[in-house]
Amino acid sequence: MCDSTAILGSSDIENTLESFSENDRAALILTNRYDGIDLPDDTCRQMIIIGNPDAANLQEKFIHNRLRITSLLKDRIITRFTQATGRCTRGIRDYSLVILVGDLLHQTCLRKENTEIMHPELQAEIMFGLENSDVDNIDKLSELCDLFLEQGEEWKNADQEIKNLRHSCNISVDKRSVTLMNVVKHEVQFQYSLWKGDYDGALISAQNIIDKLSGDDFKGYRALWYYFTGCVAWQISLSNPSKGFEKIAKDSLDRSISCINTKSWFSNVILPTEINVQTIDDLTIANIKSAENILTNITKYGTTGPKFEEKMQYIGKFINDNDANKFEEGLTKVGELLGFVTDHPTNQAAPDSVWQINDSILIIFEAKSDESKDNGISVSTCREADHHYNWAESSIPFYNRIDKKYVVVVSPRGKIDEQALPHAKNIYFMDIGRVRDIFETISGVYRRLRSQFTIYDEEEIQSKILDELIYKKLDPKSIIMEIENMPLNKLPHKR
Repeated sequence: MCDSTAILGSSDIENTLESFSENDRAALILTNRYDGIDLPDDTCRQMIIIGNPDAANLQEKFIHNRLRITSLLKDRIITRFTQATGRCTRGIRDYSLVILVGDLLHQTCLRKENTEIMHPELQAEIMFGLENSDVDNIDKLSELCDLFLEQGEEWKNADQEIKNLRHSCNISVDKRSVTLMNVVKHEVQFQYSLWKGDYDGALISAQNIIDKLSGDDFKGYRALWYYFTGCVAWQISLSNPSKGFEKIAKDSLDRSISCINTKSWFSNVILPTEINVQTIDDLTIANIKSAENILTNITKYGTTGPKFEEKMQYIGKFINDNDANKFEEGLTKVGELLGFVTDHPTNQAAPDSVWQINDSILIIFEAKSDESKDNGISVSTCREADHHYNWAESSIPFYNRIDKKYVVVVSPRGKIDEQALPHAKNIYFMDIGRVRDIFETISGVYRRLRSQFTIYDEEEIQSKILDELIYKKLDPKSIIMEIENMPLNKLPHKR
């Protein structure tokens, strides 16, 4: 974009669009404005849509980022996307170039369950766009864009191809949307009842909603409404302690937890201390959180295009290098692949890599990739590793709250010097070959899951991630069991 281009925002068009429509070199940048703006004909011939329209307010952010129930937002996402793509085409002969930016938005357009509920013309345009955007050279894409904007003879064949595609497309009915529409009136009534302090009425509405949210498709949303039901029943029990509402509250909260076994949000909600509600243990929460992080990673690394493989090759190159700095960076990235929050500290006397999940698990690594495997693990290595507990206590927030803390020596050496044994207490061992095997396995898991992203919705994918991790024994719970089974002082001794 050249310096003479005027950059306009929402404040510039509050009263009129003239500042944009009458300027031949202007870019109008708007946030969450999917409707209400008409830019017909030559007013605007190019639109860029950046990011998925899935979290426009706090409620939607909670549903998407914490509950991760994307099916609940699908109608809104598709409606906003459809509205956005039509801002610059306001007539049958109008046209505009629409460029979609962002992995999440691409993922939305790749999912058949999303596109099949769109208008046939939009379905056809997306199919055409996806097919013709798969180019090795960006210059080729620029040529195609120029042909479109010229609207000459060469474009007519492409336009006819889109029309042929349109005739083969049909609009499907999303059964989940039908169910959600049937509960809306009860959701509204629930809110009205709460505002009026009519908790009995709110409880009835909540139970009506739960009755209609049956099946695995609504498991996460049903968990939320069981939680609401439990809270309302508990509120009623405070003024009616002898009428059984406390039992309803406990039963509803227990059911909420049983429905939410692939989401971590419930671990942070406040529950009535007077009710003995079942809880999810910290290791299970750690497993769930790792699956959530992996889902985010796959999307971030790219569900289409070369970025994903470039990322895997980058990590593979580093983890298989014996150079200390490169291996430590690779080790940190492997932890990220496993769903941990990781860090590669660089300050003096700091560990070589840190993996953490919530306040449940902390794994601190001392890596010795550049040592030969002929000797035993030395006294100095053990002392250096043991010091990392002190480092973590002063450097890791809420260190004392963390239940499971481990310092692990990663080395090609499979024995420990006898003189080092007194210094090896509370230190664990992982062979460098095992770390590299973990990378090969988890990268394979990523590739399989990535190939399924357009087949299953997000809730199903996260469940599959968790299943894969547990099956491959790469979930946090299995990782720490493996660590606990390999204390450093149990290695064969070397004199």
